[in-house]
Amino acid sequence: MKVKQGLISLFFIGVLLPMLGVIVTHQYFSDTHWYQPAFHSTIEGIGACAALMLATLLFLLREHGSYKSPYIFTACAFIAMGVLQIFHASSKLNDTFVFLSCLTTLVGGFMFLLICLPKKAVPLTIRKLLPYVVLFGAVIIGVYFNIFPETLPPMLDDDEFTDIAKMMSIVGGVMFIFASIGFARLYSRRENLDDILLAHFCMFFGIAGLQFEISKPWNADWWYWHFLKLVSYIIVLLFIFMVSKWARAKITETNKSLEEKVSEVKKANNEIKRFAQVVSHDLKNPMTNIMGMAEILLDYHGDDLNNEQKVFFASIIRNVTIMNALLNGLSEVVMIGRTKEVKENIDVKKLLEDIIDENMSVIIEKRAEVILPENIAEVYFTKIQLYQVFSNLIKNAIKFSRKGVPPKIWVGFEEKENKFLFSVTDNGIGIDRENITSVFQIFSRVKEVDVEGTGVGLYIVRKIIEDNGGRIVLQSKKNVGSKFTFTILKKESVKKSFLDKSDAVVETMSTKV
Repeated sequence: MKVKQGLISLFFIGVLLPMLGVIVTHQYFSDTHWYQPAFHSTIEGIGACAALMLATLLFLLREHGSYKSPYIFTACAFIAMGVLQIFHASSKLNDTFVFLSCLTTLVGGFMFLLICLPKKAVPLTIRKLLPYVVLFGAVIIGVYFNIFPETLPPMLDDDEFTDIAKMMSIVGGVMFIFASIGFARLYSRRENLDDILLAHFCMFFGIAGLQFEISKPWNADWWYWHFLKLVSYIIVLLFIFMVSKWARAKITETNKSLEEKVSEVKKANNEIKRFAQVVSHDLKNPMTNIMGMAEILLDYHGDDLNNEQKVFFASIIRNVTIMNALLNGLSEVVMIGRTKEVKENIDVKKLLEDIIDENMSVIIEKRAEVILPENIAEVYFTKIQLYQVFSNLIKNAIKFSRKGVPPKIWVGFEEKENKFLFSVTDNGIGIDRENITSVFQIFSRVKEVDVEGTGVGLYIVRKIIEDNGGRIVLQSKKNVGSKFTFTILKKESVKKSFLDKSDAVVETMSTKV
């Protein structure tokens, strides 16, 4: 029903009424003469602006994937018509004036007619270049024939249009009519309102092109086909209004959907918070009680137990200890970004020295060495989170050391234009290439490495860095060492984070770290 109504409107509004106007004007007002160059230039200028506005809109819509019609040819038609009409409106009544008007109809009709071509008929490369070629060509033609009008064939002869001028307009008008039929066919298949509006536009221009043959400059016939063009551009402006209204409705719909999603996320976050409280309290307390009772039983009845029973108790205590560590790690993960720590300027050198002091007993035991850079700038960050980042990386570097090789850790620093680049490099066991991709995942541990851990530390590091607009990169080689490099935005760039927050970049070291 909708398609039928659109096609009926095209016949009555696009064909019957304009043709009736042509007959009435030519029959009863053909001798009427109205010389108004300023008014004419205004009409043409409005049309040119409308055409260029629509061309721009089509490109914007296509860029966002919102426009499905054959936009390239439609947009190119409006570009050519808009530019040529600007030069036409600014010309005096001479051969250039008439030529540019006729050329507008001819080129516009040809470009619109291209919508009837199969999609694969024009290569993608040509489609991409076509708008620039059309724009450049229209400007060159407009400038050239305004400067050198004598190069044109006669377009006016004793205040009448020549056969060349009439032929250009007639051919252009016929192509517009066929283009209108093409848009009507598109409309019958897809029922897009823009297709039927463009069908009306082309039909008006087509009839105007045909009427050119019976008109004279400034008489009623001449003004009537200008009126038809003006009406067609009003249709264009209606289309622009329709699309902008549709876009506003789409934005409103999107905002509403986003608000609903935000509400859902808030609810989910509250659930996560409650879950974190359960993890940190309700689950940890039973684990602590189990460990306490197991230790009491060992203290009171240890002498009565055989070796196998002692192994069982030791296994219980070890597994409960691991479970507590996992619960603590999970609590840390859940609480990242939920607390109200404020960002501040942090003395990184002092923070690193505090981490070294905190782990001094392990450093001495392992005969480890942590080398800090001489000068480190202050960074704008949440102190407790930066502490977690460096603490996890340094502890891992000490923990995953090679047997018989004292751990050596280098902390690197480099200042870039809008960020700071930090690195933590070690001479430890390194990681095989097939395991590198998983080290930043939560609870992920390298199976063949016999070192206790929860698999939470690197996930926390990555989440903190990426949540603050940075990026972390791992380079590693088995039995050579690992290097973690991460970025922290400078204070003035915190709100302009441009870094890709995708998965951590993975690289393999070919020589030494």
